Amino acid sequence: MSSMTPTQLKANRLVTEEFIANNFYDHLTERLHFANNINRQYEADFNDSQMKHGDEIFIRLPAQYNVRYGQTIKPQETLENYDSIVLGKQFGVDMTFSSREIRLDVNVLSDYFKDAAILMASKLEAILFNTLVPKVYNHIVVKLDSEAGDFGRESGDQWMDALRSVGLLMDSKLVPAQNRKILVNDLDRARMVDYLKDGFEDSGSLKRQWATGQMGRFMGFDHFTSLNIPFKRGLGNVSRFDAIDSTLVGRVSSLTTQKGVASNLSGQGRYSELYQPGDLFQIADVYQLHDETKHEIRDYNQGFVVSSVDDYQLEFEPAIHLVDSAQDSPDETESPFQNVRAGPLTAGTPIRFSQPLGADKVYRENLAFHRDAFTLVVPDLPLPEGTDNAFRIKPPGEKFSIRCIKDYDIETDQFKIRFDMMLGCKTIDPRMAVRILVDEG
Repeated sequence: MSSMTPTQLKANRLVTEEFIANNFYDHLTERLHFANNINRQYEADFNDSQMKHGDEIFIRLPAQYNVRYGQTIKPQETLENYDSIVLGKQFGVDMTFSSREIRLDVNVLSDYFKDAAILMASKLEAILFNTLVPKVYNHIVVKLDSEAGDFGRESGDQWMDALRSVGLLMDSKLVPAQNRKILVNDLDRARMVDYLKDGFEDSGSLKRQWATGQMGRFMGFDHFTSLNIPFKRGLGNVSRFDAIDSTLVGRVSSLTTQKGVASNLSGQGRYSELYQPGDLFQIADVYQLHDETKHEIRDYNQGFVVSSVDDYQLEFEPAIHLVDSAQDSPDETESPFQNVRAGPLTAGTPIRFSQPLGADKVYRENLAFHRDAFTLVVPDLPLPEGTDNAFRIKPPGEKFSIRCIKDYDIETDQFKIRFDMMLGCKTIDPRMAVRILVDEG
């Protein structure tokens, strides 16, 4: 015989799987602006519900080829590179209700589940941003005129130029025009809506913009807002000469490494005091190349991102694959991985690093990306045996799997509910994303 009172049994039946699912899942997914727009093609490889933290699968990274000019065949070796997606730690939200609280009006209970769902969504988005974005090296800088006021007309023109520049940079990387997104922090979103309110949008987008304060599709991008984008601070500016390890400077015909190495030759100062993983830097007079023609685009410096650092050595991505400066036509390209004209980069020649915004700058970060730049997997978590109160919240056709376990503690007269998720994510093609750094002087 059950030890619960009739009132407790009625309350337990009230908090059904359907009630929890309807009042949790929708509130979670409507706030996943980043996660909802990321490639999910590897989901099926994690369909074993017994997978756990640290398990991994290996995935093939995108291959690259050259275009042949002329009738003579030039067979190319398919150069494949692999990486892994690793499942991260399980995370979740736990809730406890007294028998009195569980008898509250269903609308009150719904608000409790909404609050829990918002916390889960925020955590998931923060994990994605902090894991994926530090691997992106393409970037542009938006310099707003702080003296013009928060909503100055000049700032609107600068935002228009920024969106145009991001689009052109992604075009040069052969990023498909469809499925381009921009994820902006809440402050820049509010300002962009005001700055660009006179820009052309269809009537549906304009109606949504005025009703919600959110932008629609504009300048080739769908716009979304994230409250999980942190402000950044440049750690400093390298004012001395350093050199790239000569073993990685030279023409490369295959992708033998994804990272380059910089060695501090001056013996003055320490890299670890200036840089941390995820920081961006540039090299003077080193510009972006068009991915197909290999011609320089002098409007954009080639970006590099720090992957690891100690006092006297710094690893960065992407590795430098030189194009000979005498190479003027695309049919002379020897490797699709070539990303830098020789210019100032010759073996053993000292070069100068600098951060995009200089020393000790606080800036805001936003992200433009194509869905295939990143991938995300959310596997099913195992359900414990011996209980009828464990289930998964995953409506038919939906992509996010949330485990829910609810129970009643007879000793404390409390109803306990826990929600759990686990995910793995990877930056699989950083060329298809651009970090937008906002500097207000």
